[in-house]
Amino acid sequence: MISVITPTYRQWPDLRRAIASLDGQVHVDWQHVIVADGPDPQLRGRLRNLGYGPAGLRVFAELGRNWHSFLGGDTAGQPPGSPGARGARGSRAVSAALAGTYLAAGEHIAYLDSDVEYLPDHLGTCAKALAGGADFAYTQMRRHLDGKPWDVIGDGTPAHGRIDGNALVHKAELLRTANWRWGGDADWDLIARWVAAGARWEFVPEITVHWHHSSADI
Repeated sequence: MISVITPTYRQWPDLRRAIASLDGQVHVDWQHVIVADGPDPQLRGRLRNLGYGPAGLRVFAELGRNWHSFLGGDTAGQPPGSPGARGARGSRAVSAALAGTYLAAGEHIAYLDSDVEYLPDHLGTCAKALAGGADFAYTQMRRHLDGKPWDVIGDGTPAHGRIDGNALVHKAELLRTANWRWGGDADWDLIARWVAAGARWEFVPEITVHWHHSSADI
């Protein structure tokens, strides 16, 4: 089973699209863990109607406070030794993602941000790639800006700017080597620590993920 973790905070329109893309997966052996970075009663009610609860294959949890805001939001400076150079922006979902890893029941873990959607074969493609013994597998992601195609992220080298966390599936046990931490480009920081520890990876040169964003939020 693949546990798919979705950090979110007041992003219902985007989140609804992300959920629909997960429901459309050809690979059906998955668990979905949605974690809100702060109390969100309205989202709680909406997800309850979709079958999400405190446990099972569709899990919803809320953190006690909005940690991104508490830590200074997008204007916060970098903590000493942190990766990246984008202030706290790259850490917007870290607290929720970290909590999600402890709620994940699958042997493998994937990530699906609210503004991202999977193509139907994403999980299946990564699961097939992992069958060869890799610790994580990833595909390519097409980024869309203001509704228009922008570029494609992902090649055979998992380096900064050349891989995105939403396009990978990894063994859950890799989190014993390194888990999410606050600061900069948090997904790349996590992947870099896996690679430094000797993790093996498999790259699939296919676009199976789409990311939708607005220039006003970059």
